[in-house]
Amino acid sequence: MIDRPFANIAADDIQRLVDERTPERRTLEFKSELPGDRDSDRKEFLADVSSFANAAGGDLVFGVATRDGQAVAADGLALPNMDAAVLRLDQMIRSGISPRIVGFQIGIVPGLRNGPAIVIRIPRSFQGPHIISYQQHFRFFGRNAAGKFPMDVSDIRDAVLRTGSAEERIRVFRSDRLARIAAGETPVPLDGTKIICVHAVPFEGYSTGRQVDLVRAATRPELLEPFYASGWSGATFNIDGLYSYSPIADRPTCISYLQLLRNGTVETVDCAMIPSPAPYRDGIPSVAFPQQLFAAVGRIMRLYELLEVEPPYTLLVGVLGAMGVELTVDRRLGAGSLRPLDRDVVMLPEVVVDSRTFEPDVALRPMLDALWQSFGASGCGDYDDAGRWGRRR
Repeated sequence: MIDRPFANIAADDIQRLVDERTPERRTLEFKSELPGDRDSDRKEFLADVSSFANAAGGDLVFGVATRDGQAVAADGLALPNMDAAVLRLDQMIRSGISPRIVGFQIGIVPGLRNGPAIVIRIPRSFQGPHIISYQQHFRFFGRNAAGKFPMDVSDIRDAVLRTGSAEERIRVFRSDRLARIAAGETPVPLDGTKIICVHAVPFEGYSTGRQVDLVRAATRPELLEPFYASGWSGATFNIDGLYSYSPIADRPTCISYLQLLRNGTVETVDCAMIPSPAPYRDGIPSVAFPQQLFAAVGRIMRLYELLEVEPPYTLLVGVLGAMGVELTVDRRLGAGSLRPLDRDVVMLPEVVVDSRTFEPDVALRPMLDALWQSFGASGCGDYDDAGRWGRRR
């Protein structure tokens, strides 16, 4: 893979691959031309793309010639319509591989001798293994240092088990973190016992062991704002990674904090939203809660973009000390029959998102519906018929 954020790849980076005689490897492959229109060309291209997704991810660079597996010339591509070429590649990937690979990027890199290069960055997938489905050509491909190879039964089984293992580790992580928060094992002591916990967990952090750049994250303190914070500290390093918190004057406690773990997981916790201000007692505010949740998820996605943490991500929300907590809503919405929560720990259903660009209110509706159902309602009363939050109000 080219050692550069995808959006910043320039002609100098492509030329450097040639100057250094960079060899093709597990995460990098060069092609002097784009795939042709023959079925065999399409199948070869799809095998390349799917092999990256089924392995560690990587970059497929078009417009670079090779000799003996090393880059020797960066002439680019002499094409009349680069946008049409990119659209064709995008459509082939979307229609020829199953399940669909999420998060891949295609970029045009101008400035080479005969025309631009095209770079396709394929993330390691956690929703595979992926199979070529073009014209009933059902084949799985993996990748090693020597390039792509057809996967046999044992390779496919291992790929399936790796995906399931990551999902199970995320669930175990959630239970462990909630137990630690309830026990007071937090970076700064919390000043309350009714606690809202939000987690964003990238799959790659529990499959590849990838570590994020904490120093880089510390340069953007606005992305480390804790959930429901009116003010927060600067970034502080600790054994788990990096954290910020919303302090209380003259006290060693805080009302909320955000912890960025080394594997990219974000944990942000608040103990001030419950109870709500009078006249409500021990209530989750039905408007402020989703507003704060949408804002927190948006900041986390911007943080992931900065740190190049690729999707998919699992979003998790839980409430500790929830027994007897009410949902504070406008009584005109027919909420008079709502009942208090009947348990101390409420874990809302997880939501998996496969892109950094999504609408939080749309994606998180199953979570908010489940919250309202916990109080006896049929679903969240603040969605309109088009599925957008807040329109009914």
